[in-house]
Amino acid sequence: MQQVERLLCPNELEKQNAHLRQTQIELEAQLDRYLDLYEMAPIGYLTLSQDGVIEQANLTADAMLKSSRSDLLNRPFSAWIIGPDRDRWQHYLQQVLQQDERNLLQGDAADNIELELMRSDGTPLIVRIDALCLKTTVADSVVRIALTDISARKQAEATAADLRASALDFESREPMIVSDPAGKVLRINAAFTRRTGYTPQDLVGQHVSLLQSPHHDESYYQRLYGALTEHGHWQGSFWGRYKDDNSYAEWLMLTAVYAPDGSIDHFVASFSEIKDNREVDADIHRMAYFDPLTMLPNRRLLYDRLGQVLASCSRSGEYGALLFLDLDNFKSLNDSHGHDVGDLLLSIVARRLEVCIRRENTVARLGGDEFVVVLESLSPDGNHAAQQAGQVADKILATLRQPCDLEGPEYACSASLGIVLFNSDQRPIKQLLKQADSRTRAAR
Repeated sequence: MQQVERLLCPNELEKQNAHLRQTQIELEAQLDRYLDLYEMAPIGYLTLSQDGVIEQANLTADAMLKSSRSDLLNRPFSAWIIGPDRDRWQHYLQQVLQQDERNLLQGDAADNIELELMRSDGTPLIVRIDALCLKTTVADSVVRIALTDISARKQAEATAADLRASALDFESREPMIVSDPAGKVLRINAAFTRRTGYTPQDLVGQHVSLLQSPHHDESYYQRLYGALTEHGHWQGSFWGRYKDDNSYAEWLMLTAVYAPDGSIDHFVASFSEIKDNREVDADIHRMAYFDPLTMLPNRRLLYDRLGQVLASCSRSGEYGALLFLDLDNFKSLNDSHGHDVGDLLLSIVARRLEVCIRRENTVARLGGDEFVVVLESLSPDGNHAAQQAGQVADKILATLRQPCDLEGPEYACSASLGIVLFNSDQRPIKQLLKQADSRTRAAR
C-alpha cells in the first residue's frame, strides 16, 4: 500500500515530468544545433544510395552545385560530373561500397578523389570528395560524401605552373617586355637588353613611351592601343628606339594578359627580326617616310624634300615658300568627340591640301594637327613669289572652310597659316620651320 502511494505521489510525478520535458528540450536543442551545423557547414554533404543517387543534401551542397534541393534529390550524382571523370567516379564509388565501418576504424578507408563538376548554371567546379559507406541494414548501405571546393587551389597551381613556364619562355626567347595596363614597365628580359642597350634599371618603373620612335605619332599609338584593348592582341612592323636614340625596325607582337575577373592584368611585347619579306619591307618604308594616318610625307621625308628644293632654288635663283598650317580648336574637337573623329578630320584636311597644290609641290604632316606645304619654282622676283604663295594660302584656307562631314553634324574647319619665303640664302631647315610656325601663331 505504501508502495502504491509512493508511485502516485504528485510531487514526484511532477518532478519526473519536468525532468523529461527538460531532457526533451535539450535533445531538441542539440538536434537543432546539429541541423544548423549540417546545413551550414563549409563543406557540402550528400547521402547517396548504392547506385549513386542523391538521397539527402545540405544547403552548402545546394549552393556549391547551384541547384535547389528538389533538383538534387533522386538524381544520380554523376549527372554533375564532367564526362572524362565519370568513369573514375564509378570506379571510386565501387571501392567505397566495398569498405565498411570496420575498415574505417582500422584506417583502411578509401582514398579521396578529385573531380571536375559542372554546376547547373554551366560554370565549372573542382571538388575533393571524401566518402564513407554506412550499413543501414544487413543488405543495404548508403554512402556519405563530403565535397570540398578546391577550385581556387587548382587555379593557383595552374597559375604557378604557367608562371614557371612563362619565366623559362621569357628568358629564352626573343626580346620581350612586360608592362602594366597603364604602360609602366614591369620586366624586360636579357634579350631585350642585348637588342636595345636598355637595362632593367633604365626601364623598370618607367613608361613605355620612353621607347617610342619619332617615326610614329601620337595617333598611331592611340590606334594601336585601341586595337590591343579591343581584341587582346596586335602585331605588325614597328619602329623602336635604341638607348643611343637611333631607331630600329622589327616585327612587334603585343598580347594582353587577363586577370580572373576579366580585366587586363598586363601586356607582353615581343620583338623579332624582319627577314626577306617584301610586303613588310614596303610597310617599313611607309612607316619610315609617311604618316600612317594621312599617308602624307612625315617629318623625315619633308626634311629630305625641303633640302632638295633649297638646293634647286640655289641653282635656279627662283623662290620657294614654306606654308605652316595649324588647325584651330582641334584639341577641343578631340576632347569632345573622341580621337576617331579627330583622325577623320585630319584625313579630310590632308586630302583637301593635296588638291590645292601642284603635283611637284609637297604636303607633309609634322604631327598632331600641324601640316606643312612646300612650294617650289616660284618667281625669281620676291614680291611676285610672295603673291603666288599668298594665292595658294588663300585657296587652302577657303577649301578648308568648306563644311566637313564627320559622321554627325557638319563641322566648320578653320586654320591658322604662316608663310616663309626662301631662295638661295641656305637657312637651316629647322630655322625655316620655326620661323613659319611663329608666323602661324601670330596669325591667330
